[in-house]
Amino acid sequence: MEIWMWAVGLIVLFLVVGWSLKSMRPSVPAPPPDPAAAGSLSEIDALVASGNKVAAIKRLRELSPMSLKDAKERIDAWETGAITVPAPAAPVQAAELPAEAAAEIDRLIAAGQPISAIKLYRERTGVGLAEAKRAIDAWGPRT
Repeated sequence: MEIWMWAVGLIVLFLVVGWSLKSMRPSVPAPPPDPAAAGSLSEIDALVASGNKVAAIKRLRELSPMSLKDAKERIDAWETGAITVPAPAAPVQAAELPAEAAAEIDRLIAAGQPISAIKLYRERTGVGLAEAKRAIDAWGPRT
């Protein structure tokens, strides 16, 4: 046999082995529903509580790309109480901020640095970005 035949055979062998290994690779599991969609999770919870499992499975599949079987199993677990919707944590209100933090936020807003004010508010209160932005947008001078 000539050398070029060996080379072609070796290349074909590598391609076949590579393709077979790629097809044996496990698929990536579907991510759970987005925790930011807490309203949607409470909607699913209400559907499960009312006994409307089909609508609950449909809504869960809209939120997360999972198979019908996985969605049904998750709703069944939800129905038995194995999965619950987490209660939102009570955020610290602006009135509960320490005086120095409120004064610093006042200074940042007056200096035209709302992003820094939002960061500080989030650090001190533990709220999410959207809620901190709403609070800073509605922020008035503190006395």
